[in-house]
Amino acid sequence: MLHHQGVTRAAGDDICDSSGVQAAGGVRRVQGRRGDSSSCTLPLERKLVGTAEVLVVREGRCLIDLYDDEKRPVATREIGAGDVVLLVGGGHGFRMLEDTLFLEVKQGPYLGLEEKERF
Repeated sequence: MLHHQGVTRAAGDDICDSSGVQAAGGVRRVQGRRGDSSSCTLPLERKLVGTAEVLVVREGRCLIDLYDDEKRPVATREIGAGDVVLLVGGGHGFRMLEDTLFLEVKQGPYLGLEEKERF
C-alpha cells in the first residue's frame, strides 16, 4: 500500500503489462479530503502498437475466453456486473450466460469493424 495525503493506492493491485501499453490501479480516497486537480495534457509522446481495451461489466454475466498471441486458448473466466477486464494482448471472445451490458474503453479514434481480426 502506498499512502500519501489521504490517498491510498493498493500497489499490489496495480496492473501494467510489460509493453506499457495500458495500466490500471486501485485508488482509495479518504472522505472529507479534496483530491488535487490535474490535467492529462502534458506534451508526452507515446507510440502505441495494437489496441488495449478495458471492459467494465455493467450488468449480466458471461464467459470470457482468452487467447495468446498465436490465438491458442489459455483461459476461460466467468465475469459479471462490477467486474473489470484489462486486455492488452492476445485475443478474447464471449459466451453470454445472461443479457450483458459492457462499457468498453480503448484508444481512439474508432475505425469500425475493420480494426479487428476475427478468428
